[in-house]
Amino acid sequence: MKKWLDDVFDYGWAYGSDRTALVGKEWLSAISTGASAESYQLGGSNGYDIGEFLKPLQQTAVFVGMDFLPPFIFHDALQASTRDIETSAEKFHLYLKDPTFSTQIQRKKLLEAMG
Repeated sequence: MKKWLDDVFDYGWAYGSDRTALVGKEWLSAISTGASAESYQLGGSNGYDIGEFLKPLQQTAVFVGMDFLPPFIFHDALQASTRDIETSAEKFHLYLKDPTFSTQIQRKKLLEAMG
């Protein structure tokens, strides 16, 4: 991932004086974790909410003028059944087709519409 970030977020293309290549684009992270959602809460076994782990990526998106969308997260991947994986894939497909599938995005759009 580090190499990809270095290659894509290039000075003069993604940022710098002519930093327009990514302005207005959306950044969506699709993440699977081996542990439960509870372990990625404040006080959980990982110590932090999943959002805290994504802060560097979020700041990168903001820096280049991208809209950082709420991530799509599939927890408990290590214990997931084939059906769990298929269900997650279906939900991810819906999310990609219609980002308003996310309640966080619905809330954001509503607030924007309210001015």
